[in-house]
Amino acid sequence: MHDITGRQPSPCCNTGTPNTGGIFLDWLGCTFLNNGDIRALARELGEPLDDKRKWGTGKLGYTEVWSFFGGWIAQNLDRPDMGIHLELPAIALDQLRLETKKADVAIISWFANKGAKFTRLDVAFDIFSKDILDLADISTAIQQGLCVSRWRTAREFATYSLKDGTPVGGSDLGGFTFGSRSSRAYLRIYNKRQERIAKTGECERDYWVRVEMEYKGDNAIAVSEMTMRNSSLDWFGANLRYYLDIKEPGQTDENRSRWETASWWVSLTAMVKTRLPLLRKVVQNVVIASKRWIKEQVAPTLAFLLEWEGGDISWLSEVMQDGISRLSPRHQRVLENQLGEA
Repeated sequence: MHDITGRQPSPCCNTGTPNTGGIFLDWLGCTFLNNGDIRALARELGEPLDDKRKWGTGKLGYTEVWSFFGGWIAQNLDRPDMGIHLELPAIALDQLRLETKKADVAIISWFANKGAKFTRLDVAFDIFSKDILDLADISTAIQQGLCVSRWRTAREFATYSLKDGTPVGGSDLGGFTFGSRSSRAYLRIYNKRQERIAKTGECERDYWVRVEMEYKGDNAIAVSEMTMRNSSLDWFGANLRYYLDIKEPGQTDENRSRWETASWWVSLTAMVKTRLPLLRKVVQNVVIASKRWIKEQVAPTLAFLLEWEGGDISWLSEVMQDGISRLSPRHQRVLENQLGEA
């Protein structure tokens, strides 16, 4: 935990680059208002529409919805004025990066040049060391009234095991949210390790906190323009302090906005830099997601068959050989990229 009494943070808080991840897009939502051919747009974006993956229900007033890169794309033929809407969560963005070999800034510019009006952009920043950010420090700052913010309230959340009531992920602090989901800017600072363990039962990191801002409406448009203007996402650290500034305790000025900012918060927000387009990282994310899907969706059936066959796996080897012959172009590209970077 940082010394919240105002002493300078440890040196690793200033030089903790190996213990942080660069800023990156974690969600993208946009509407193409000047493009009426959804199939042509989908092909241009690198994911031809497959009617086998067409959903039976609409979203946001759109009547035709397709699964798209792990997200969805939609139109309403009776309302061409609604345009073509696209929502890409984190896993879909990873697949898009892999298919196009574009970094996040290039993706935003690419979509904007195709007439996209951004409706939601989430940006995230990961911390892998408690010396850089301890959720307990956020809690203390809130309780001691050291937060100067554009929001009025913060909410704490935690994740507990229903089996024995113990905290999941080794901490009783799940994180904090600032603002409301309906706000044009909504901040989450949370225990990503805890979330990962709650979902999958394991986590590849011993410590993992994510700082994530969700921008919607006019704010999404503004940050997309700011990203293209600066050719980076490096504006995020200053923007984070605009929305949430954590102050040093013990100051007497009645106007808290004039108080000195906590040195550890200055250090943290100054570390934020755009994540490099590391193809290996994208490939690893696809592999991790595939393993997670096997564990969550296939493992029970696989265990049943192994028990039924008395542990004989010869049939499984035949299945695997057949699967290799039917690899999708996407999986083939993942393997090619992995081999190319080895």
